[in-house]
Amino acid sequence: MIGSRSSTASSGQQNPVLALLFQQKYLLTCVALFSGVINVLALTGSFYMLQVYDRVIPSRSIATLIGLSILILVLFAINGLLEFIRSRIMSRLGTALDVALSPQVFKAMQLLPLRSRAGGDGMQPLRDLDQVRSFMSGVGPTALFDLPWIPIYVLFVYLLHPMLALVAVSGAFVLIGLTALTEYKSNKPLKAAAVAGSQRLAIAESARRNAEAAHAMGLSGHIAKRYSALNNEYLAHQLTASDAATGIGNVTKTIRLLLQSAVLGLGGYLVIENQLSPGAIIAASITVARALSPIETSITHWKGFVAARQAIARLGDLLLAMRQQEHESVVALPAPANDV
Repeated sequence: MIGSRSSTASSGQQNPVLALLFQQKYLLTCVALFSGVINVLALTGSFYMLQVYDRVIPSRSIATLIGLSILILVLFAINGLLEFIRSRIMSRLGTALDVALSPQVFKAMQLLPLRSRAGGDGMQPLRDLDQVRSFMSGVGPTALFDLPWIPIYVLFVYLLHPMLALVAVSGAFVLIGLTALTEYKSNKPLKAAAVAGSQRLAIAESARRNAEAAHAMGLSGHIAKRYSALNNEYLAHQLTASDAATGIGNVTKTIRLLLQSAVLGLGGYLVIENQLSPGAIIAASITVARALSPIETSITHWKGFVAARQAIARLGDLLLAMRQQEHESVVALPAPANDV
């Protein structure tokens, strides 16, 4: 059957969608560089709080406070500008992918009924392409670019105090475990929902095109029951995946807030023991929150990530199958002649 994973695996060819995405090396490099600068600038708030509490307040220097505030304002403005540019690049990357693949996907949709008689939603390839473009233009991919910078934040917290870094690392491992759990809980339901949704839309389209015949033969009620069953199955799978993603996402948010409070509490203890400065408490709390934010964002958008990954796999299988059949032998027909 066209679109099966076995055909792709046996051919050993690269997914055309991923190949086209990796061709945009310039844009991806720009996003990676901007992400690096953004994550470094994310430490601005921590340094500011550290300087205010440990230097400005003890010295009561208004001039130092004004100078620091102006510097922070400039750095935050640069950070916001880079965030804006990064989001625009990702949106255009998704659009470029859609523009490049649309003709191939449309051609495959035209040839698919001629190559395979398997039932399903004929518009699924276009919906898959929309899913990929939508995900690429969202927040999910930028969070994936931020994940490699977590060790930098942990290192900064470690420089403040090793015990604070231990809390941050423990929290990061817990959240990573929750990410793996989200993948396990949402992958199968979303895959089943895609199949049920495709069959549901195929039934609906068939009922619309054959409405007169179905009504004349008294089959409208049976078709409606079939559609209803598929729709309920589709909604059940979607609900299962949504519950998994949102439920684990809420747990992640709670754990992140708890870790911030744990850092504040531990920091207070270290200040009492003269092992830490008061400004370092606030700086560590802000940094830990920033370190765990990409993981939390990834879990929140994991459902979209899984859906986009499955859409890329289906599109790749479809395009590969169509390319393999482009050079099939064509029956040569005689030229038209007037035999009258």
